[in-house]
Amino acid sequence: MSPIECTDPSVDYVLFTDDPEMAPEGWQTCLLPPLFDDPTRSARVLKSLPHLLFRNASRSLWIDGSTVMRAPNHIIPTLVAETGDADILLH
Repeated sequence: MSPIECTDPSVDYVLFTDDPEMAPEGWQTCLLPPLFDDPTRSARVLKSLPHLLFRNASRSLWIDGSTVMRAPNHIIPTLVAETGDADILLH
């Protein structure tokens, strides 16, 4: 996981990992044991249930571990609306 290059102080950047050595700059690391033997399946649980993990959040954004954030995150919804390039799951 890459460090965050552009942060917004009003946002919590939470990294879920089972690797105790992983602590990239800018992320709050949450160490979790694998939920399943298949890492993809474990990730899907976290990805599909953000409303249970972040009860006080009005929005959540899943960022794949290979993604590098280079734009301020408050403009991402605008970019998604303009391009229509997103998968959105409403809760």
